[in-house]
Amino acid sequence: MNKYQTVGARFLAAIIDSIIFIPLSFLIRKISIQSELSTSSVFWGEILVQFLSLLYFVLMHNFYGQTLGKMLLKVKVYDISEQPISFLQSVLRSLPTLLALVFTINFNNPQITDGTASSVDIWVARNLTYWLATLFFLFSLANAITLIVTEKHRALHDYIAGTVSIKK
Repeated sequence: MNKYQTVGARFLAAIIDSIIFIPLSFLIRKISIQSELSTSSVFWGEILVQFLSLLYFVLMHNFYGQTLGKMLLKVKVYDISEQPISFLQSVLRSLPTLLALVFTINFNNPQITDGTASSVDIWVARNLTYWLATLFFLFSLANAITLIVTEKHRALHDYIAGTVSIKK
């Protein structure tokens, strides 16, 4: 069971993987501010960074079973039978991130911030954003609790995808 003791390493790997995209986010924000781009352009730049992040996680897990952070910390994601994961499993592991991206595009769009949306659209977007953010937070919390308390330290996204993380 020692090979499943990956909680700390997975947490640090997530931080490392997040750091990879910070320079890109700052670059897009800086370009947007300096060139005085519209709110819409800034919004789509941020969506691009989120999409690239999602693509990074899906493709890295699909081709290598691990991200750069997991590589550094010697953790690899496998199918529950401890075989390499499939593309579908890689996508399913990233489902919460994908849903967050979709919700951001649909409910946090520039029309809300630049004043061209109707008052009903603004009300709906704000309320949906609030409830979706709350649900995403609760899922993340349940994900973390599940990761910590289950025998093989599988998070909810691991159960959804049928995966397990193992020390190499």
